[in-house]
Amino acid sequence: MHAGDTASLPARCAHLVIRRVTARYVLDWLAAGWADFRRAPAPLSVATIVLLILAVLGTRAVGWLPVLLLPIYLGTVAAYSRMADQGQVFLAGSGAWRNARLWGLAIVIVLLGAVLNGVLAAGAIFTLQALLHMPTEVYLVAQAFLILVRLLGLLVLAACWLAPALIVNRDAGVLQALRLSMTGSFRNASAFLVMAPVAYGLLSLAALPLGLGLVVALPVLAGAAVRAADDIVGEAH
Repeated sequence: MHAGDTASLPARCAHLVIRRVTARYVLDWLAAGWADFRRAPAPLSVATIVLLILAVLGTRAVGWLPVLLLPIYLGTVAAYSRMADQGQVFLAGSGAWRNARLWGLAIVIVLLGAVLNGVLAAGAIFTLQALLHMPTEVYLVAQAFLILVRLLGLLVLAACWLAPALIVNRDAGVLQALRLSMTGSFRNASAFLVMAPVAYGLLSLAALPLGLGLVVALPVLAGAAVRAADDIVGEAH
């Protein structure tokens, strides 16, 4: 896949540029993610099962643990995709999970999640107060709050979508990867806004049969994110 119409970023990350793509690329990314999974399903299935087990067990003790582990998982899948393309043997991402910047990204994402939860809590309190003092307007208040939460959720997703692959495969820094991911998402809003509900729908369907479908859906979507990063963020010539 090739994309054109590049737009340069600031000087300190001038070696990377944002390309503009269309929404039709979403199908290409999903197909590429599925092809990556079919190429060697065993290592990706094992990595996904480990993620799910740690998430289920860890959630009871530390509620934010799944959020912390997800970027590490996405980075590991990114390493797998790169190594598979080069014909190399994949062994736990060859240490991708030990990448300090990947863990730094994970911590930033946990903090962003905490901010989003804080907004949710504050909004819930404000809505309850509105219900007590102006019951006739509470519907409008609740709808405005829901819109705000969805916008914030999209902002967090845009910032995190491509970042793990950029850190692992493009040697980007944490803040640079977040900026590239958000900028790439906004400049390709049609593709991003199609990919987000498609991914949500696939995960919802995959979770129905006792969550077993997640063993396939998660690596496919992770691989799709890697291919999206390849298409949206490229090297400057």
